Parts: sequence; structure tokens; C-alpha cells
Amino acid sequence: MAISRINDISTDLEDVPELSWRMADSGHQNSLPSGFKALIRQSYADLVPLILPVAPDVAYQRAHRLALHWPRWTMVRADADAGVLEGYETTRLFRFKDDFVIRFRAEGDGARIDMRSKSRLGKSDLGVNAKRIRAFFEVLRSVDDVHPR
Repeated sequence: MAISRINDISTDLEDVPELSWRMADSGHQNSLPSGFKALIRQSYADLVPLILPVAPDVAYQRAHRLALHWPRWTMVRADADAGVLEGYETTRLFRFKDDFVIRFRAEGDGARIDMRSKSRLGKSDLGVNAKRIRAFFEVLRSVDDVHPR
């Protein structure tokens, strides 16, 4: 798979989760840049919402506990009523900060989890944002409960 020149990835391309805490004061746009939707569909077709067979509040609590212990993540907003987690990851090598938002909604008898990950700098993230989403979803999908280490 070729890495496209994009630095903002979302599992929901029609109703993109908003990075409200970061965008409110930064003057940056909150929507995906023009042309990114087609590139995401082409380059990251596997990135889709995660559906779990639990209520959205249960999925939120599991994800929140997991996110609090995720390496190099800093949580800046945890709003259970809105079903939103927001934060950033500080990359290991150059100490860049990449923002993320995780959104929880009801879908059928379960929970639909969408995630967006956006680099603050650069035109291409070299696939880092997609890897972040895949890794978090993989662990969240595989646990019944998350306990601190």
C-alpha cells in the first residue's frame, strides 16, 4: 500500500469526529482538507468504525481506561455524556504531537466507535495516524475489561 500525502485520518468520512479542544483556539480547520476523503478511501480502506457488542457507555469506559495507560498519550478531554475522548500522542523520535479524538455512539444493540488522528505538522504522516487507529482498535476489540498496569 502506498502512503498518501495526508496527515489527517478518520474512520468516519461523512460525519468526521471533531477535534474540539485543539481546534477551538488554533484557527485550524476542523473538517478534513479537500481531497483527503478520496485518498483515505484509496489508501486506508480497512479503517472503518469499530462496532462492539456492548452499550456505548461501557465501550467508552473501557476505552477511557485503556487510553489513560496508552504509551505517550496525554488525555485532554474525557466527556462521558458526549461520548468523546480527546488527547494527543507525543512521538518517540522527534517529539511531534499528533491529536486524536475517539467518539462513541449507539449502533443497533452495540456501540460504534469512530476515531480520528491528525498530525499537527507536515503534509504526510508516513502512515502513523492510520497505525495509531489500528493499534488502539485492535486492543480495544480484544479486551472485555481494562485494568491499570
